[in-house]
Amino acid sequence: MTDLIRIKSMAFPDKYTVRFVLTVDGALRRIVKDDFYAAYSVPIQTIPQQILYIPLLSSLLPLTWVFDAELQIDVIDAVYHDAITKVKKAMADMYPGLSFGGQLTVGSIAATETKSVASRKMSLFSGGADSIATAVRHSEADLSLVTIWGVDIGTKDKKAWDATRRRVQNYADTHGLSADYVTCNFREFIDVRHLDNRFRASIGHWYRFICGPALLGVTAPLTYLNSASTVFIPATHFRGFDYPWGSSPRIDNHVRWSGVRAVHDGYDLTRTEKLAVIDQAWPDQPLLVCVVGTGFSGRNCGRCEKCSRTIAGLAVTGIDPRRHDLPVDATTFDGIRHAFEHDVFAVSESTVCFWRDIQDRIADRPTIDLTGSDAFFDWLSTVDLNAMQARSKPRHTGVRRLLGTLACMLPRPLRMLAKRSYYAVFRDY
Repeated sequence: MTDLIRIKSMAFPDKYTVRFVLTVDGALRRIVKDDFYAAYSVPIQTIPQQILYIPLLSSLLPLTWVFDAELQIDVIDAVYHDAITKVKKAMADMYPGLSFGGQLTVGSIAATETKSVASRKMSLFSGGADSIATAVRHSEADLSLVTIWGVDIGTKDKKAWDATRRRVQNYADTHGLSADYVTCNFREFIDVRHLDNRFRASIGHWYRFICGPALLGVTAPLTYLNSASTVFIPATHFRGFDYPWGSSPRIDNHVRWSGVRAVHDGYDLTRTEKLAVIDQAWPDQPLLVCVVGTGFSGRNCGRCEKCSRTIAGLAVTGIDPRRHDLPVDATTFDGIRHAFEHDVFAVSESTVCFWRDIQDRIADRPTIDLTGSDAFFDWLSTVDLNAMQARSKPRHTGVRRLLGTLACMLPRPLRMLAKRSYYAVFRDY
């Protein structure tokens, strides 16, 4: 074991921010490229050190496991220390093609005194369908929404973040909830592109591999200050999806630290069921489901696969997508069909899961006055999604690869423009 990560120092640049300086030896030196920091919307200097370490540990531990490296740390919360053993086993079971080794060397294991209140809960919140459904389901609790700058929006893209923060605060104010905010570079302090390339065959994207425990860990200081007993992570998928994914009830429900347990919420509902829950409880609630829009305009583009699946999911449930800020016109449903038939959308196991849910509801769908929707659903009911996945090699593979390579070299706002341009060009018909 030649790879070693040590926490050299922990500092507070201001009363809201904690920064960790890392010392790295071995092959990991080319991967860990910067200090780690997390900045919160409330002062954090009174929080015990072992709780402040959790955001960092939640990102570093998976790295040390797959590289069989050693991580040295002064102190760790006792409950979190026990939990990470179960998280590691759950991830190893989900990714049997990877070897999970590594060593955590701890100076001391500390019990943390907390004042957790059973009714106080927190939930990770993006403004998308999954997170709004969780907020609806638990809105009767003393619930605080936690939005992290650094997940879908890069930490240098202040314009997009300001728009997102205003939107989240509006959600909270409208529905009588609280909101907390974090800025964290957990997707930037390591060389994610290198990790994606190295582990593409076994795990796909690195963020997808670590997302559950990493996102939950970032909330730890806030749960301490808010005396929260539960932190929800909204489920991306639902029952029946049995493919490797770093946020799953099999992983996330093992995450806990003193006074707090994590809950992978909404796995019992399909995506269309979530959309129906939202529409019933919060009619006309805007949804922001589009990663392209999040990083560029703060609006849904209406053309990407994620927008398309949400438009179709609402329509098949009898809900006009325009009520939830999804753009629809006379060409929308023909455009979605065209995108599938001409392989504009890459179709993965995850994509098949979402669209099969829509297929299952076509026969009993309510009538809705949307131009082209009936013809689209008649066509979709006949589509073999597994066959579509098997042949999912986009028609413009060379152009896509070139655009992707060039986009990675651009600032995030320009990357979003490149994505937007791709869908504008290749969904023309």
